[in-house]
Amino acid sequence: MVRETLFDQLTPVALYGKIRELFPSEITMLFESVVNNGDGNFSFITIGDMERVTYKGGKSYYKRGERSEIVDSDPFNLLQEYYRAIDRDRYNRLKQELGFSFVDGFIGYIGYDMVQLFEPTLKPYMENLKDTLNCPDLDLVRPSIILAFSHKSSKLTIIINDENYIDRFDDIEALIYREYIPERLKRANLYGTGEYTIDEERFKSIVLESKEMIRSGDIFQILISNRYTQKGEIEPLSFYRLLRSKNPSPYLFLLDYEEFSICGS
Repeated sequence: MVRETLFDQLTPVALYGKIRELFPSEITMLFESVVNNGDGNFSFITIGDMERVTYKGGKSYYKRGERSEIVDSDPFNLLQEYYRAIDRDRYNRLKQELGFSFVDGFIGYIGYDMVQLFEPTLKPYMENLKDTLNCPDLDLVRPSIILAFSHKSSKLTIIINDENYIDRFDDIEALIYREYIPERLKRANLYGTGEYTIDEERFKSIVLESKEMIRSGDIFQILISNRYTQKGEIEPLSFYRLLRSKNPSPYLFLLDYEEFSICGS
């Protein structure tokens, strides 16, 4: 089911903060665009996980409602079979009617470690890497509710795909018109000093090795990363807002799962 309403007095970030208060136990996500052109017209907020596909420890998991099971397939084959069975005509009609494509479907993240499914020769090496984060390598949810905000028309479209949430239309609309009080950033509590995975000297040597590999023609492009870890207590939305201010970007995201959050710009 779909409803549309005018939303011209608050930002998607402000709305997302309200949504998190209304749905405190749900997985919520914010995909924000600040580019007002055809490609960046819409910002999206998702609520809930009526279905979910995860990959962790070399196993694929599928969850629908309260039922969860291990699937004897990699998640990409699972999703291919899933999408073959859907009524595409229905979604194409809705897409044409609303003017944007994300009316339903799985969304989330696919981690770098999933490359071993595409390139099996990497699997023996990657299986021996230490997993310090203990997060799924892939975590995709099919949201119960999708909110789409048009930066051009200031129109908010509410799509509820989960019949168990049909009665939440009024709650969301009431939230929009409720008095808004700006939230202060919540202070982060950091413990100890942060550290990099690779020390400075080793990182510099990797850069030199990479440059030589480019000159010799073994590779033509490489992205060298060095994870920085800082322990602490950090409120996800406050971190996102600060990142949004310090490092502006045309596209930004905040994925707030039960036990961890991912944000970037």
